[in-house]
Amino acid sequence: MKHTTGLLYVDSEQHNLNAFRAYFREFKEYNIHLYRTGIDALFALHTEKIDIIIADQPRPEVTGFEFVSAAHFKDSPPLIIALTVHPDTTALDLAMEQGTLFRYFGKPVDFQELHLALIDAKLS
Repeated sequence: MKHTTGLLYVDSEQHNLNAFRAYFREFKEYNIHLYRTGIDALFALHTEKIDIIIADQPRPEVTGFEFVSAAHFKDSPPLIIALTVHPDTTALDLAMEQGTLFRYFGKPVDFQELHLALIDAKLS
């Protein structure tokens, strides 16, 4: 049986989740979990097999960094990809240097570039 990659995407904007689902629906190698709230996504981290997290920065109820910190409490932490609309990426650059963040993209995200990052993440 072929391994599927558990992919969790959390974004407060439903149209972003819909666009993500539409683009990635053809890629059967991903088991996709979409959430609008960080709270729901945190619950999924304990109930689903998640290999890669894509998180919008910042989150309204749980910041992206709080969400990432919670994700790292697992025995095998998932790789993290952040999406941001903010031009100041100093904190994200630091997180990448420290190894807590795999990659980040500005919003709106180019799904082809994101897909290439997911392929790289699976190879890591």
